[in-house]
Amino acid sequence: MGQGDQSGRDQGERVARSTGQGDPKQAAALKNIPTLVVFGDNIALDSRWLRIRKNGVDFVGEISKAGGKVGVVDLPNAGIRGNSHMLMMDRNNLQVAGLIQQWLAKQGLYR
Repeated sequence: MGQGDQSGRDQGERVARSTGQGDPKQAAALKNIPTLVVFGDNIALDSRWLRIRKNGVDFVGEISKAGGKVGVVDLPNAGIRGNSHMLMMDRNNLQVAGLIQQWLAKQGLYR
């Protein structure tokens, strides 16, 4: 990994941590880091999750406007059901991981 890669990763972590949802004013800093946002089930049942989802989608929208590659996946719409907000701890985590690997492969990041 080159030094530039690491500094970009550190910068991305700072942007995402700054507000918990990502600071839209700093989204352009992530334009060179492919970003995938994955949501589980039942978001519509809790107004907090509706707001969290909207903030996340808006944030990656800003990355996209800056020229970044982004993806948003609602697992139920992808035919994967039964997930909480802890996707990798759910029983179907291998199915979720497979979906993420497919996305990474489309970005040229996984073979």
